[in-house]
Amino acid sequence: MEIIKFDKTHLDKVYIQEEQKHELENGAFFRAEHSFTIVDEGNVVGVFGFFEIYKGRVVVFSFISAKAGKHLFSLAKLLRKIIDDGMQKTDIDRVEMEVVKGFDHGERFAKLLGFECEGVLKKYYKGMDYKIFARIK
Repeated sequence: MEIIKFDKTHLDKVYIQEEQKHELENGAFFRAEHSFTIVDEGNVVGVFGFFEIYKGRVVVFSFISAKAGKHLFSLAKLLRKIIDDGMQKTDIDRVEMEVVKGFDHGERFAKLLGFECEGVLKKYYKGMDYKIFARIK
């Protein structure tokens, strides 16, 4: 598994999970300072990135292919290491991840990355509720 620089065309190669398709319209991830594509054996298995809200607070996002299957745990291990390293080597105190409420795969993935649920953001995006997950240094 390798990480390469993100390009918008990589999203065409990710089998976006139904619960995330509406988020593609937002496009905030296109403006993220740090976006990456995860590739395994020539196949794009996901897109991951983060952007700083303000000093010490970062929001991460991911689009993991619905076909990631056997790669899920190694992918989570890799991304968790990136987050761990970022928190250890910088002044980042808080990392957040938002998951549409009811998207069980997304919630499980957030927990695999070491995030804890802090609550629900009511009507957060397009009238939908989201759960907010965080990791605190």
